Amino acid sequence: MTSIDSRRAGRRQLLKGAGALATAGIIGMPAIVKGQSGAIKIGVPTILSGRVAVLGQTSVGGLKVVFDKVNEAGGINGRKIELVVRDSKGAPQEAAKVTRDLINNDGCQIIIDAEASSGAFAVQEVIREIGVLCMHTNSETSSLTADPKLHVPTAFRTARQGIHDAIGGGDYAAKIAKAKGLKKWATCSPDYAYGRSNTAEFMEYAKHFDGTIQVVEESWPKLFQPDYTEVVTKLLNAKADAMYSALWGGDLVAFIDQANLYGLPLEIVHECLSGLLDAREALARGEAWATSPRSFEEYARARFGAGIARHFFVPYNGKLWGTGIDKLAPEWVARFIPVPEPAQIIAGALGLVQRNLGYNASFLYPKAGGIDHLPEALGRAIAARCARGEGELRTSCAVEEVDVVGRRVKLQGERDWTTYRALISTIPLPELIARIPSAPPQVRADAAALRWVRWHWLDVATRAPVPRDWHWAYVPELRFPFFRVGVYSNAMPSMAPAGAASLYVELDDRRAAPDLASIAAGLVEIGALASVENIRFVRRREVEYAYVMFDEAHAGATARLLAWLEGQGVRSCGRYGAWIYNSMEDSLLSGLAAAQWAEGRHESAAATEAVARREHAPAKSTP
Repeated sequence: MTSIDSRRAGRRQLLKGAGALATAGIIGMPAIVKGQSGAIKIGVPTILSGRVAVLGQTSVGGLKVVFDKVNEAGGINGRKIELVVRDSKGAPQEAAKVTRDLINNDGCQIIIDAEASSGAFAVQEVIREIGVLCMHTNSETSSLTADPKLHVPTAFRTARQGIHDAIGGGDYAAKIAKAKGLKKWATCSPDYAYGRSNTAEFMEYAKHFDGTIQVVEESWPKLFQPDYTEVVTKLLNAKADAMYSALWGGDLVAFIDQANLYGLPLEIVHECLSGLLDAREALARGEAWATSPRSFEEYARARFGAGIARHFFVPYNGKLWGTGIDKLAPEWVARFIPVPEPAQIIAGALGLVQRNLGYNASFLYPKAGGIDHLPEALGRAIAARCARGEGELRTSCAVEEVDVVGRRVKLQGERDWTTYRALISTIPLPELIARIPSAPPQVRADAAALRWVRWHWLDVATRAPVPRDWHWAYVPELRFPFFRVGVYSNAMPSMAPAGAASLYVELDDRRAAPDLASIAAGLVEIGALASVENIRFVRRREVEYAYVMFDEAHAGATARLLAWLEGQGVRSCGRYGAWIYNSMEDSLLSGLAAAQWAEGRHESAAATEAVARREHAPAKSTP
């Protein structure tokens, strides 16, 4: 095997060559622009259908945003850019064919390759033959541009190389392996250029940073493979401590989804599978309840079948929301609940299992300070600007009243009013309306129609480590008084002393003080605690605004309230200000949109909500 040091030296030389190549491409661009008239045709071979269509859809969407702006500004030397897109369907031979057609038949002078690595190599060979300018934007396989034998003078990349991920990822994996004693590793990556090279580079650097790591099993499923039964069986039999995978897109989703029903009693598996097939047949027949579900319950039955709905969706969400899910609207769930294919669920029920699966099986978390570290950092940045005279910052000031006519706010304990030009609020929407005495009757009626979930929250400190390596676990069974359990100290070890742990428990019992004895017994039964005696202390909190409830009144009432507030110069945003279900990153984007509105750019409240919901349609400005 080539040594790490010699490989690094070689890459420095190759990077110099890549830089020179990129410069040559940039210099050659004006010649293309000046030498002809008419539109500049740019061809894009990419994947627009099948399991990984999102790769091409997002690539084309990004290109259109940039090129539309260029065209609106007059184009390049007076010439507009014309984007010509072709679907390769994820097949390398098709990628080569459509690339050739784009150049020879459509007259494209530039190719922006938005293929996966398998297609990118095919595109590269067409470019080698014809010699037009090509930019590889998606393929991360290092050899595409780092291997001198594959060099094409008119092709260069804008995507990062897999080696970049391998170094950083290998270093991170080695640290985790050392901390947790993960010596035996398995790999599961797609059997093509990217999967092979990415996995080899990652494991090389992981073993470089931790010499005790050894690979005990390698699996190479085909790209877009529908069934992972054999692959997962091999991985399980290997009894590895950890696994590395370069699966991506729909392949990764399929691999994960196929574990959905593993380990359940056979009679429940039968009920879930038969219900799923019945639901898909109803959908194919066009039955109204399946094609246009009117409630969250109908949505769960239509997409997952009666069995999965009965055993998970109905009991779990009944505990979470404190009401029957037939009373909840279906539109909010599509973003958060992926719908697997029946074949994937069936394969999982037959014996596929892999721990730590899911889109959130791993994530970044602050080393210290908990998740509050993020807003606190923003607060420090704002305070620093205020200290330089760029504004005034006051915290812990309760709002007593908002005068939208006079555009002023009364703060608790202060005699004078504070005036404003534009007001941004993250107060829960019903609370904000309650502080506006001049709000008309219809506005107050809409605010009164809003519903939300409140619950008990327990912080549990233990004298011993927890037996499960959980971040959190969902508990649908009605006999347990809680619906979710998480382990703080697994996300951030500093949240518990050495040899101890800290947990949180979310409860559906909102009527009285929780029964701590039954809760402790339940935690032992599900494996969150080894023994009740391990509990050191429990702290109980009541969370008033936990989740926004999406019932029949939600959509209309919220839209009217936000529109009325904006008409009064008030932007209400965030999870509870906009009265939506979103994540922290969505709230940050919502805050950014609100700040731009306050500065005078005036995006509408609907645009802010669209940002928070991660809709792809561009926000329109209002005068």
